[in-house]
Amino acid sequence: MTSGLSSGIVGAELTIVGTFSFLAGISGNSTGTTNRDTACSIGAIVGDCGKVYTENIDKANAFNKYFASVGVVDDGVTPHVDTVFFASVLDSISISDYDVFNSIRKLKCKLSSGPDGIPPMLIKKLCNSLCRPLSLLFGQYWFCSRPLA
Repeated sequence: MTSGLSSGIVGAELTIVGTFSFLAGISGNSTGTTNRDTACSIGAIVGDCGKVYTENIDKANAFNKYFASVGVVDDGVTPHVDTVFFASVLDSISISDYDVFNSIRKLKCKLSSGPDGIPPMLIKKLCNSLCRPLSLLFGQYWFCSRPLA
């Protein structure tokens, strides 16, 4: 192990111990005592040598030792991935008035307005007038914004 990696593991030990201590004591009862004072929410942990850990710090160290042993250090190498060619290409899409009508019909009127400030209730009330223009707009958007082959 390099010194940079071992210092990272020591830093991780402190972080895991701190996190475990925080989690063990976050839920308190009406008397003002925490679970850390009364009971531990994680059962006993059995270590490599068969020793049973019941103290929070020992449990945290056991978890840290395990996760440090199964972790891997990034070597910075990106694996080679073969290029995938698709047999079919989506070159056109059709959005009908009926598709827009069904989508508008499913809007929930009780929700608040979106970033455009238009309430869903208004869109639902104007559904019959909006279906055709919106379907044309969506079709043109798809036609103009699709990537060139």
